[in-house]
Amino acid sequence: MSSRRFTAAIALSAVFTVARVATAQMSERQPTAPKGAKATATNSELPLKYTGKPTTPEISAGDLMTRLYIFADDSMGGREVGTEYNNKGTAYIEREVRRMGLKPAGDDGGYFQNLPIYALSIDPGTSLRIGDQQLVLGTDYVPLANAERRVSVDGVPVVYGGMINDSTTWLSAKDMAGKIVVLGFAATGSRSRVYLTNDSRFGRATAVFINDLDGIPTFFRPRLMSGTRLQRDNPPPPGPMVVDVASRVFTRLVGPADSLHAGAPGKPMTGTVIGRKELRPARNVVAILPGSDPQLKGQY
Repeated sequence: MSSRRFTAAIALSAVFTVARVATAQMSERQPTAPKGAKATATNSELPLKYTGKPTTPEISAGDLMTRLYIFADDSMGGREVGTEYNNKGTAYIEREVRRMGLKPAGDDGGYFQNLPIYALSIDPGTSLRIGDQQLVLGTDYVPLANAERRVSVDGVPVVYGGMINDSTTWLSAKDMAGKIVVLGFAATGSRSRVYLTNDSRFGRATAVFINDLDGIPTFFRPRLMSGTRLQRDNPPPPGPMVVDVASRVFTRLVGPADSLHAGAPGKPMTGTVIGRKELRPARNVVAILPGSDPQLKGQY
């Protein structure tokens, strides 16, 4: 992704952060609504709904409050990136900068700059079996959503590869290539995934199963199977499919952890893990207010 897109994404995040901070500060100070405004308030807090007077060329507390209430209204749905409400929030900003006469500086001569935000998820059609035992998605295993792909485990050799958080126990890259690598996990260690990139020792494995699902709270597991991501123009290969598994699944695959050695074969599996990727609504509004200095005109 170009630096322009990254800069714009940071700028959009900053706008939302400023809006949240401004809302918090206003709540702490508990100001009253500007004179003449229609508002409904509870005790001394700011009103939940507020309709101000028409805005004026001069910057005023009333105008700022009017715009903030519009932008932070429940109808905007939080303006979350990756949802239709992001388009709704940016549409309001675009209307305002257009009305003010600012020059467009977005894509294709317009005000909007589209961002490559993708929703990543694990398809519910994903299915895995060990012998005749059907594993339960979300309970027995949780694949990490990080790419659009279909990974079949039918006929793929299963091997114990060592402890994820102890590199001295790992198999060689050659011995992991084209296999399902099952890794143990020390409860006191880190859950870092830095070792599982495409260019790591595990990069040529078909999939990596990690015995650490028992330590991940049930409420958090769906978040591992879905999420949104800002993706660069030419992303690198995603690396092997990573699957967190419960201890009982680990034991059924390769046996008790205390009797294992790296390279020990595991039981065969069948099934397919399906990852999905979908482009989601995400954009910035980019507009220019030209300066009056002829020597600096055109510099931004």
